[in-house]
Amino acid sequence: MHFPFNHAHLCALLLIVSACSRPPNLQKGESASDAQSGQAFPDQVTLSGSLSKELQEIYKHPRLDPCDSSQREIKKLLVTALEENEEKVNDYPSTSSEESSAAGKPVTQAKLVEFQGSYLIHLPKIHSDSAGWSTDLQGWGILHDFFKQNADNPTPQFWRIINENVRSLLLEDKTRVINETNRGIDHANVLHLPRIHSEVESCFQNPGCEAPNFDSALSLAVKSIPLYRFFDQALRSRSSLDSKREILEPFLKRIKRDYSEHSFRKNPLLRVEKSEKGTILNLAMDPGLLGQAEKEIIGSIIESVWSNEKTQVKLEWGSKRQTPDLFEILFHPNSPGARPNVKPYEKVMNLFPGNRTRSVAHEFGHVLGFSDHYYTVWDPDRCLYIYETNDLDLMSNSASGDVTPEEWQTLLNLEEIPAS
Repeated sequence: MHFPFNHAHLCALLLIVSACSRPPNLQKGESASDAQSGQAFPDQVTLSGSLSKELQEIYKHPRLDPCDSSQREIKKLLVTALEENEEKVNDYPSTSSEESSAAGKPVTQAKLVEFQGSYLIHLPKIHSDSAGWSTDLQGWGILHDFFKQNADNPTPQFWRIINENVRSLLLEDKTRVINETNRGIDHANVLHLPRIHSEVESCFQNPGCEAPNFDSALSLAVKSIPLYRFFDQALRSRSSLDSKREILEPFLKRIKRDYSEHSFRKNPLLRVEKSEKGTILNLAMDPGLLGQAEKEIIGSIIESVWSNEKTQVKLEWGSKRQTPDLFEILFHPNSPGARPNVKPYEKVMNLFPGNRTRSVAHEFGHVLGFSDHYYTVWDPDRCLYIYETNDLDLMSNSASGDVTPEEWQTLLNLEEIPAS
């Protein structure tokens, strides 16, 4: 895949870093001081306010891709159509519904779980035959085609599909354009991040080092990540040591941020109890305004997914007033279809009407300290986002995945991992 960057793009990237340091698929900031330290782990990007205002904010940003310019009108059309039909998003039967594909064909039965006057959606776990990584595409052009094909005679699920995908694409655009998240990291090259980070940092710490000493495997990984490739090319095109060091510093800051975003961050409040019968992992959260029934629902979801024959996560309830580092659960009844998310710096888990119950278990994985194990790659040639998911991993595909042996082992080794 070709990612067309030029000298102007590279200059813009250097300034930014140094100054601040699926077809429709139904599911699927750092401060200046953080960036300067190179240790930032930005909270998940979320939408706040009206979707139209979110779209306007994205287009105020100076670093727009040519795709953003060419697709501006269809984005505006879809956002406007959704806002004009907002009341239809919540037009659901009272007890159950059929989840549908983008073509409107039912794929499985969904049970609506009453939750604080609204609902969550419980779907049986999907059993996948896939043993590896799968690729899916999502883009404004694909969604627009779906909209045109179905708008005149929409199925009952049509507006919810439009709602989820418009929100998802706006989040992706905001993450890419405003938050400057690296959308060149995939499931293959992410495995090399620790060594890339180590080599670049080692070079930066050596005042006489002109460029990192990448072996053949690391060189291939660097070339596969557009941002890294152009930093590396810039390093090797400069002649003097001082000019190379000017490139090396923002290169390291970029890698530090990416490495942090894709690393496990231990929740310091997680308590491990080991016995002959197995291991219990205790973690307290603040229920916020949840009632007893909602607390039981959340506890059942989390404890049923985060358990195996030898290990069990136990969810406890506490108060941030007494323990400020507790994560708090916030339910937002007026934003149906919004993507659930966790904000580590704010210590909150945000849930919304229509969220899948297994998505709640996925978000709890972030509370424990895991990063997302799915990868979103931006393809500017086709104006598409490429999603890479592992159907067997809960932190990659919550609909079909389980807690993997590697994730269990990470939790069992917690005593060896320093708190973030």
